[in-house]
Amino acid sequence: GDGSLRAAINCVNATPGSNKIYFNIPGTGPHTIEVGSTSGEALPALLDQSTILDASTQTGFGDNGNFAPLIILDGQTYEWELPINALWVRGDYCEVYALEIINFPDDAIDVNQANFVVIGAVEKGNVIYNNGWEQDFFSGVPNTGPWNGCGIVLRLGSEESTIQWNIIGTNYQGDVALGNEFCGILIQDGGDNHVIGGPQVGAGNIIAHHETGIRIQSNSNGNLI
Repeated sequence: GDGSLRAAINCVNATPGSNKIYFNIPGTGPHTIEVGSTSGEALPALLDQSTILDASTQTGFGDNGNFAPLIILDGQTYEWELPINALWVRGDYCEVYALEIINFPDDAIDVNQANFVVIGAVEKGNVIYNNGWEQDFFSGVPNTGPWNGCGIVLRLGSEESTIQWNIIGTNYQGDVALGNEFCGILIQDGGDNHVIGGPQVGAGNIIAHHETGIRIQSNSNGNLI
């Protein structure tokens, strides 16, 4: 409904140009958004370029040097018949900051044919773990699969994205071993010139407890880790 994350994404998709989604949920966080619990639907994709989804704007974030996310996207409260992702990024120059993303059937963040996407930055990275269900086949998409979930996927020729300061495969404190089902970060065929981490202090990502930490498939060039 009005004021929900779903409504905010629909609004920016209908308003071309640079748009920002900020959070101001009353009360002491963290606050959990149970995706699909009332609608039975995945969140809309980020379609409009230059959309900034910034959960570091939630009151209390960063207080006393604590950069643990205060906005949690949780995908486990609905019996999904589809291998949905938490966030679908389809617009160039989109940015995603300071979310905790857990328990979705497939990927946490899926970037598809979108370029110059930014996922995380120093002191406002995302925390991504326990995505990709053991159930690898879904009744809503028969004769497909297996679906093996990852933390972040850059697919179908997405180029020149930056992934920094994220924690992938454990919680902010680093005291649980809950990797995403298959990999932390996946760059599919033809994904060029992505930057994972960086030379500046704090730009690195923590990637732990996966079958594969980072996988870069063939015909992908110029990627920096």
